[in-house]
Amino acid sequence: MKTLKQIFKEIGTSFGFERLHYKLRAQCGIDVSLSQLYRYSEEGATSELPPTLYIPITNITGNDAILRYYAEHCNRIIIELPSCNIKSAKHITREISKTLTECAEVVESSSKAILDGKLTENEKEEIIKEISEAQVQLARLGEVIRNG
Repeated sequence: MKTLKQIFKEIGTSFGFERLHYKLRAQCGIDVSLSQLYRYSEEGATSELPPTLYIPITNITGNDAILRYYAEHCNRIIIELPSCNIKSAKHITREISKTLTECAEVVESSSKAILDGKLTENEKEEIIKEISEAQVQLARLGEVIRNG
């Protein structure tokens, strides 16, 4: 499992530390220096990314890896709730169908993987991918029904 510093370094590198620094200041009013952001990502540095930055960084970058890091340590999952404005029964039926399809894909990939009595790393990754997709679709269905 990656460390928080490794995760933050990946986020900072892909999004851009300078861009993140600017947006933290401009959008959130968070006064953290650019050099301090870099230090939060350096292995061996004593500076740790403060919890007060987790949510702003997630919202600015759209990357929930920091939240997922902590969720995994607490045996939880993070699912982004989609926005849904579906009102008709026809649309709700369509979402139910999509949900059933996603859940069936979990069962199918799991069943295929265990046929030979072994579970390879690639098979595990495929099953986890299918589970994640089903979880997102289940959350979407929940939002459709809640708001429908």
